[in-house]
Amino acid sequence: MPTDRTLPQAFAVPPLAGLDGLLRALRSALFVAIWCLVWIGLEAFGNLSSNDLLALTTGNDFWTYVLFGLAAALVAAGAYARRRAFWTVFLDPVLIVLLGYIALNVLVSVDFSASLRRFVLSCAVLVVAALVCLLPRDRDDFARLIVGTALFVVVLSYVGVLLVPELTVHQATDLVEQRLAGDWRGVFGHKNIAGGVFSSMVFIGIFGIRAGLPVAGGLLAILSLVFVVMTGAKSSIIIIAAVLLLSGLASCIRSAFLRAVIVYSPLVGLLTIGVGSVLSPAVSAMVAALPVDASFTGRADVWAFALEKFAERPWTGFGFQSFWTLESTRFGVEDSEQWAGSAANGHNSFLDTALNLGLIGLVLTVAYVVIQPFRDDAQARRISADPATRTLWLQLWMFGIYLGCMESFFFLRADPIWFTLLVAITGMRLTARLPMSPASP
Repeated sequence: MPTDRTLPQAFAVPPLAGLDGLLRALRSALFVAIWCLVWIGLEAFGNLSSNDLLALTTGNDFWTYVLFGLAAALVAAGAYARRRAFWTVFLDPVLIVLLGYIALNVLVSVDFSASLRRFVLSCAVLVVAALVCLLPRDRDDFARLIVGTALFVVVLSYVGVLLVPELTVHQATDLVEQRLAGDWRGVFGHKNIAGGVFSSMVFIGIFGIRAGLPVAGGLLAILSLVFVVMTGAKSSIIIIAAVLLLSGLASCIRSAFLRAVIVYSPLVGLLTIGVGSVLSPAVSAMVAALPVDASFTGRADVWAFALEKFAERPWTGFGFQSFWTLESTRFGVEDSEQWAGSAANGHNSFLDTALNLGLIGLVLTVAYVVIQPFRDDAQARRISADPATRTLWLQLWMFGIYLGCMESFFFLRADPIWFTLLVAITGMRLTARLPMSPASP
């Protein structure tokens, strides 16, 4: 019988004589380097009060392309020894159709060059996210590496808050969003990104506890949860609690239909009270009666603006990752004080997908990001897959799709929350399709 410590057979590295130790060390180092690149990035401890911030960010674009391109090549080489898992990831009909559609969408984009560049980087990020978890030797090796790396990022952020708060905490002197003053952001550029990433680390910490790392896992979970609270990212705080409760409830239910109701109800509810409040006066009235900010911190104005623009190109959208960077978007709003005209995104991943890729792209994205992972989890349950790993993927996936109702990160190139969601989706696919290895003696 498989135990909580077993892994799919394809995750076992073939013995390579005397080179095995060296190759294992190199794969581990690459794993850690990739997650540091994703979580810490090239703009850590950015000074949001400096006029040089935009120049710094723009200058890092080149190195982002270079490093993720190099990482894609290295991780593909490191993971190819596990050919069965390697091809299971990429011979996914839904993913192939989605990427094919996006490639066609790039050709009709209103900003072809920008869409093409972003598509190339997105593909590199996809390769890295899909294969990075094939680098560790086994489940326990993966647990040690991911928990250790996450602890390093958390501690680095805490040290930053203590020693250089002007670079890790939002300030009243920031060039934009001075109202966020006092909210922690750690190594990240915005408190919402920090909230999303550290929320993911809460689930990684819980996984560490179940994988035999009670001290490190527990410390990671507690430190990450405290940091999320200090970011003031309300969406992340609420969603963490919902995911912990619902994932635990779903694990106790055998009926796939009831599990689907449990998992998808919050997603439908968030979309209804969010974007739905802009579309329906009845829903808007209902939300206004709730003890919440009916504007969702100004998001309602952005959603109304985005829906108005979506109606102009409903089928194909404006082009892959192009809408919010167009000059007509940035400078085409008559009221210069309207936040919608200066927003960096639509604060809803599903709405932004529709804006950029149209209805066709939205349907394909939902199939890959929302529907297929649940089916994979159901299959993993049927074959008695490793409970700790399966729960980690499920929680990261649920958190990602729920947060996507309030934040935009789908297809957002090297965004750490999108990267983590891609890792979870790939992990769910692999867990559902690979047989379990015998229990370790």
